[in-house]
Amino acid sequence: MKNEIGKKICPDCKSANISLLLDGSFGKYQCNNCEYKGVLIIEEKSDSNEHEEKMKKDLETLKKEMKEKKY
Repeated sequence: MKNEIGKKICPDCKSANISLLLDGSFGKYQCNNCEYKGVLIIEEKSDSNEHEEKMKKDLETLKKEMKEKKY
């Protein structure tokens, strides 16, 4: 079975700039792009292996950049 990670997307403007609303409501989200507030969001699932590979690639790029700048 694949381990899936969900990307939260605003149902109004389709932005992924979503945060959990901390106003005492349980499971309510806010879009930081269009100010949508509500419990309904779109969750796009992706394979965690794909996510892990991207993270590894980004880490290697960062290591290479740091080595070149001799941090």
